[in-house]
Amino acid sequence: MDFINRKRHSLTANDHDNWHPLRDPQPVKKRKRIVWLDIAKGIGMFAVVCGHNLKSYVEQNPDSRYLYNFVYWWHMPLFFLISGFFLKAH
Repeated sequence: MDFINRKRHSLTANDHDNWHPLRDPQPVKKRKRIVWLDIAKGIGMFAVVCGHNLKSYVEQNPDSRYLYNFVYWWHMPLFFLISGFFLKAH
């Protein structure tokens, strides 16, 4: 009998809190998108794909090494810069 009472007590311990996640969902705050950051991320992704595909092209045409170096000069720093915009200070 004592076990049953403890079981009931543990099940009703949070009765003072009437909120339930399925019954009363918290409203989702939609953040406004920053368009120029989305465009910069897209350019960075395109540069990563081009950079990985340019490697075989550069091996066949050494004159295109400048394009390869240019892409690799800025595509990863771009991602680090963009991620810094979303860093939250605690």
